[in-house]
Amino acid sequence: MRCAPHDERDCEAAVHGLAGTSASVRPDDRSGFRPSQTMAAKSDASSEPPGASFRPVWATHKRACRALTPRDERPFACSPLRRRARCHHTRVMEKQRALLARVDEDLRLLGARLDRAVTHFENFGDLWSDYLNQKPHRTELVPEADGSTCVQLRRDVVIPAEISVVLGEFLYEMRAALDNCLYAVAVITSGQNPPPRAERLEWPIRETSRQWTSQAGRYEALPTEVVDALETIQPYRAEFPSWNSLAILHDLARFDRHRTPKGLALYLVRVRMRVDPAVIEVLDVGTEGVIHDGDTLVRIKVASGHAISPENFDLDVEFDVDVEDVQASPGPTGRPGRPWGSLATRLRSVHKAVADYCDGILAVAVDCAGSSSEP
Repeated sequence: MRCAPHDERDCEAAVHGLAGTSASVRPDDRSGFRPSQTMAAKSDASSEPPGASFRPVWATHKRACRALTPRDERPFACSPLRRRARCHHTRVMEKQRALLARVDEDLRLLGARLDRAVTHFENFGDLWSDYLNQKPHRTELVPEADGSTCVQLRRDVVIPAEISVVLGEFLYEMRAALDNCLYAVAVITSGQNPPPRAERLEWPIRETSRQWTSQAGRYEALPTEVVDALETIQPYRAEFPSWNSLAILHDLARFDRHRTPKGLALYLVRVRMRVDPAVIEVLDVGTEGVIHDGDTLVRIKVASGHAISPENFDLDVEFDVDVEDVQASPGPTGRPGRPWGSLATRLRSVHKAVADYCDGILAVAVDCAGSSSEP
């Protein structure tokens, strides 16, 4: 059996059940775990522009998830992880059942690890929702020397460190699931537990072909078919490596494990406004990206003799949560953007890729072990 890589063109549709949909949520909508927060401005509040409202959203906008490459991300056909008593769908043989029985408990625990990652994902959303319920952000009008006025973001409550820790727990479960899976693969193909060279086994995630070659000795005890399948899905084989789910997991998990939990920040998604052009001149508008306390969202100039009011200036800013060092890069659409859009969609993509890769490599292992034991 050939191990084909996982295709994430439909990742958003396929993983929507992980934690709701990715549609924007209005202030009075409590579905899912992405509540909105509206900060109604008071006409007599000099620190906040009238009409300004914020809708911080956990996964606010929907972006099409298209192919990473024709080669490196296609769905595996079989799911022995979820169907341990079956292999290759309906083509089940007693020999294949026996092979999977060698690691039945390992696969049960692996499935539990994947489920725990979903729990962490949902917990992340709940904590973010609780944070937003504190109304931690507001806007402030700051007059400039040139006569213009800046509308700046102010953060009154810091983002809780616990949210970063929960993100790290999600990443840990994902990375550990891959390593656990490869151990099970080695048991299936070798018929031994522990398998040969067990201490050197780890699921490879390589950014360059040189890295792959330098670590190839770790997998000498595995069948060639398994090694070839693993190489096929490496990030360096991707057309858009920074959008590759294994690369995303590797970067986030490595930082969390060896340095510090990932810092989180607000990510400006969209700025909309309604102005009376006879009174308000818009000089500058913030662009999509990470925003911090004190950053300017909009810079305007008010006509002489007038004051800002809800009738002449209505600002609406939408943002979501992301890691503070997220980088935009060209993706399948050809335009630069965050890999898979929001952090929520990115984590769903990682979870789907890990589950599918585990399923696929186990199917390859069963094929290899079944073929080698045939008389």
